[in-house]
Amino acid sequence: MTTWTRRGRLRQYLDTAVWPVPAAYLLVACVLGAGVPALDRVLGDAVPAEFGVGAAQAVLAAFATGLITVMGFIISVVLAGLTFGSTTVTPRIVRELQRNTTIRHVFGLFLLSVVYAFLVLNRVAPPSDPNYVPDLAVWLVVPLLVLDVVALFVLVREMGHTLRLVEIIDRVHHRAERVIATIYREPLGADVDRTDVALPSVAPAVIIRNEEGPGVVANLNVESLVAEAVRVDTTVTLACAIGSYVPSGRALLHVADAHPGLDGQRLRDAITLADERTIDQDPLYALRLLVDIATRALSPAVNDPTTAVQTLDRIEAILELLANRRLDQGTIRDDHGKVRLIIPLPSWEDFLAVSLTEIRHYGATSAQVMRRQRALLDDLILDAPPSRRPALQEQLTLLDQTIARSWPDPTERELALVADRHGLGEPGAVRGPNRPQAQVLARDAALPERHD
Repeated sequence: MTTWTRRGRLRQYLDTAVWPVPAAYLLVACVLGAGVPALDRVLGDAVPAEFGVGAAQAVLAAFATGLITVMGFIISVVLAGLTFGSTTVTPRIVRELQRNTTIRHVFGLFLLSVVYAFLVLNRVAPPSDPNYVPDLAVWLVVPLLVLDVVALFVLVREMGHTLRLVEIIDRVHHRAERVIATIYREPLGADVDRTDVALPSVAPAVIIRNEEGPGVVANLNVESLVAEAVRVDTTVTLACAIGSYVPSGRALLHVADAHPGLDGQRLRDAITLADERTIDQDPLYALRLLVDIATRALSPAVNDPTTAVQTLDRIEAILELLANRRLDQGTIRDDHGKVRLIIPLPSWEDFLAVSLTEIRHYGATSAQVMRRQRALLDDLILDAPPSRRPALQEQLTLLDQTIARSWPDPTERELALVADRHGLGEPGAVRGPNRPQAQVLARDAALPERHD
């Protein structure tokens, strides 16, 4: 296994692992528990206030046992938050909630305090000196107590913010923007994607298969794949899209030419498989998460179209960013311009389909959702380059057809046909590029009749 692959899998693991941060605090607690009593012996009478043996033992024992109770409360709060996220938002958001490092640091600080208190308690009245009390070490409990109280308030505040639906949506949105800025670095420029190299139509000479456990393609080491392709003078193609589930034995890579020196293991190790999709190199998954949140909010059991409108706000921001970027970045060339690596990446139409199709379907009877989707499409049509507009016009046509099927009453249909960034309630003066009333009525007359 290559070093990069080890780093990639380690990063995937540490991204959501709970124990590393508390383990670091535990190490600090051991250092303080041994070092501060030793420093107290060096200082001797320089410590201004002294504790009796009984008082020191009572303080340390009460401090440690009380924090153990609070740690149980912290675990309960975190588990409740993860349960809330998985049942109320979407099960796939749990991984994003687990990325929160504040919770780990707070738990680590409490663990430090408990272990430190027990270590110092063990130094009080040793058999060799029944009257000895490490006063400096006991006094350090006071600032630790203050830090623990502050940390508890921080935790309560953090959990309150983390469990707010808008915070979850924003977290996904911001991660998507960072990934898009990393993967799609070039502006659209000449107004079209240069898709001059398509996926090979001929059968590959060599198939690199997954020889490990099944998983989802999470990360690619592009440099390693290109370097191996250059070394044996061939072209390598990813056999599936990033985010695809790959069972054991399924093809991972297709190699155009058979070469006796081809290092299949190096190619195989350049792909990191995870237990579920991640946003790291897969911005389409960020849109998938937002759509899942919206569709759950639109279910009859929840009936919360305002949440769907909020997710459409973030979806529009992501699509606005994608509309002005080159999306054909899956063709990787070497320094001489020869194609060495081909990665199937989603097209503009794919991003639109994932972003809008299911929300349009499940929100067909919600005026808020229909009006917000129209505002989204109207704004994108105005701002997007010309090459992106046909797909947006197609989505607008699909939206019209959905409204025609779902809103048989002409008066109510007219309400659903208005573009509104709030869904309902945006002042008309700032409503933006809505069609004039005459055009709305003309289109309404041209829509197919509903037949029940």
